[in-house]
Amino acid sequence: MEAQRGYVKILAHRPTGRLLGAECVGPDASELIHPLAVALTLHATVHDLLKTHWYHPTLSEIWTYPLEDCAAALNLR
Repeated sequence: MEAQRGYVKILAHRPTGRLLGAECVGPDASELIHPLAVALTLHATVHDLLKTHWYHPTLSEIWTYPLEDCAAALNLR
């Protein structure tokens, strides 16, 4: 889609892996934030979201990158 700028970010509680927040900036941010808003409402954890099917190729699969980083930082892998 030739986007030159933007990012996604996930914050998680270190002891439990529970999502605390998410942020995305870029051309399609309004479409990308929805799955994380649902996850926060349902009190999901990083592990829960890593078990989710993130379809390829889609824009929303971009969330898998910060989720994997969080899992590694939380020693959930």
